[in-house]
Amino acid sequence: MRCRRLCERKPSGRQHVPEAIVAEYKEGGERREVLEMALLESLARHGLNRSAYKRVKGEFVTKCKIIKERMEQKESETVGKWMTEEAMKKSGLFSATAIKNIIKYCQKFPESLIRPWRYNESIPEYFVVVDDQSSWKKTDTTIEQEETELKAAQQTL
Repeated sequence: MRCRRLCERKPSGRQHVPEAIVAEYKEGGERREVLEMALLESLARHGLNRSAYKRVKGEFVTKCKIIKERMEQKESETVGKWMTEEAMKKSGLFSATAIKNIIKYCQKFPESLIRPWRYNESIPEYFVVVDDQSSWKKTDTTIEQEETELKAAQQTL
């Protein structure tokens, strides 16, 4: 069983998977790799024999939806500024202890969090997080719906 065969439209116009999964397959790249991984996991769980075809297909569709949900619902955004030690003191946003902790943390990852100041390269500039937003959404109704679809696919055997 191949991912391409599951995602292609048959001559009769029928498709084995929803249109959203077909679109991801056509998009290629990382999205296609995720689909192929979901198919491999389904095949590993149910086996390669023809009798397991419907179970594999049902689990494949469910895994694709779950993976897509995870990818879309985990969002994270970090907003920061490049600031020298003096700029941090003058801003009034940070205490002396906080400035020391910021510098100490940035020194752990100097390649990405420290750069030379553009006006005087001997003075280091540190990446300081100003606003850190993360959101993780998980809808119970979607997961219940996917579990129902999987059970329905397993019962058709």
